[in-house]
Amino acid sequence: MKRLKRGVSLFASTNPDEYFCGTLKRAVRIYSPEGKHQVQLLGGPDYLRADPNTPLLNELSALQLIDTSESALTLTKRYDASATGRDAAFQQLRMRVGAELTQTTWIDGVTDTGVKVLSARQSYLIEISGSNRVATLLYSLLLASGATQTRYCAKSVAHARISDLDIALAGISPKDIGAPLIKERETHRQDLSLFPLDKEFSYLDELSTPDLAIHCGDLDPEKYAHWMASGQPFLHIPSPIADIAEIGPLVIPGKTPCIRCAHLSRQSHNGAASVPTLPTSLATTSDGYPVIAAHYVAAIAASLALSFCDCLTRNEECAVTGKVTICDYQSLSTPQEVVIARHPHCGCSFNDR
Repeated sequence: MKRLKRGVSLFASTNPDEYFCGTLKRAVRIYSPEGKHQVQLLGGPDYLRADPNTPLLNELSALQLIDTSESALTLTKRYDASATGRDAAFQQLRMRVGAELTQTTWIDGVTDTGVKVLSARQSYLIEISGSNRVATLLYSLLLASGATQTRYCAKSVAHARISDLDIALAGISPKDIGAPLIKERETHRQDLSLFPLDKEFSYLDELSTPDLAIHCGDLDPEKYAHWMASGQPFLHIPSPIADIAEIGPLVIPGKTPCIRCAHLSRQSHNGAASVPTLPTSLATTSDGYPVIAAHYVAAIAASLALSFCDCLTRNEECAVTGKVTICDYQSLSTPQEVVIARHPHCGCSFNDR
């Protein structure tokens, strides 16, 4: 099987009888009506009729514009044997999955339409700790993107209840104020999840170790030390300061730069510590993220978390570590990405795994 990837388009050229086949990021120039016809075959239901020996096919493959295999979605027992094209729920699933494949099919090296990568997201356990707008949105975004096992850390939000700041986030309404956060969100797990849930599986099993932990807000030093000592991969999203929010770093203990590396790097660069020391009584109390910034930060964080899982699936080095993304509320369209290295004065340099 060889066919154009999802989203590949044919663009007209300023020169007669010339075209471009590809995306807005990369494309192959086509010089003849015959080449145009081959591309149209590769992008349609008659893709098997396309000439497999044409040099054009090699050019398209070189730019990763071609899928060469087709995989089947791996679903829970609910659909393993009984799903058919006439099943309304299955048809709905196909539509939702198609939108997500528009991302996974374009991961470098993927040639099976992105199905294996997307299916594999169901097998990763992502645990969210902390209680703010970003944490609430992350839960919804990750479930809807295929990370079916996403859960809240019960200990971190054991007594958290829905507040005024949660209104209008992921379907939360004023009538929900005062309800336990975890219980209310769990009632929507099936509605939010991209994939069907396994009714025999406990998604809140605290005994299982997460593949990735995400903490939103100030991180307890003891938890941080435990994660570093145990090798627990984690993503930190610290509390915003004034109108600046940060995301990261995503840390693989013993392998990538850690939070202290980021702090030491910043201190070396500008001479100031990363953590404010102004007494609480004199500091301005944070009111949390403005709603647009919360969605923006949550979307970036969810993308980093899924990229980490996708790299595990493909057994590749993770490219989203060693970075801190800085979001200025006044210019959210232009985030700043700061690359950090393992700092020689940080103790994590002596804990290589």
